[in-house]
Amino acid sequence: MYLLQKPLLHLPGSSFSDNNHTQEIILEPHQEGASTLNPELEKWKAVITDLLVNQKMYEEPELTLSMLAEKAGTNIAVISKVVNQGFGQNFNDLVNSYRVKAIKQQFIKGEHQHQTLLSIAYECGFNSKTTFNRVFKKMAGVSPKDFIKSAESIEDTN
Repeated sequence: MYLLQKPLLHLPGSSFSDNNHTQEIILEPHQEGASTLNPELEKWKAVITDLLVNQKMYEEPELTLSMLAEKAGTNIAVISKVVNQGFGQNFNDLVNSYRVKAIKQQFIKGEHQHQTLLSIAYECGFNSKTTFNRVFKKMAGVSPKDFIKSAESIEDTN
């Protein structure tokens, strides 16, 4: 069990009304097959998801755990534990998963016909061609070009 004390971001349903109080968050070690998560962990997952999805922090090429923690109003330890336990990934894989998803959406919309693959990758937060290609293939199971070909062949059958 991990006990972290730090001024935390005010979350709906918490008993504190500002960040001047210290609140405890207890994160249980990740258990395989656990169907329910600690409610505090779920709240932090929602905060992280909001920052990455709605505020598109994944588009920041130099995004760090520290930057995400600062934006969330907490410390690195809380963010790290929530990413590892709540999302079951490390920080880089989590951020890159959002980047790859955004790139796939751009490809499906046909943006690759108007921009280079690399410019799309840069817009979505990657900062090198090598990393983009390696991560995309790891997460999508195919290269970016093969993904586009398969997306276009599906489109042609519709």
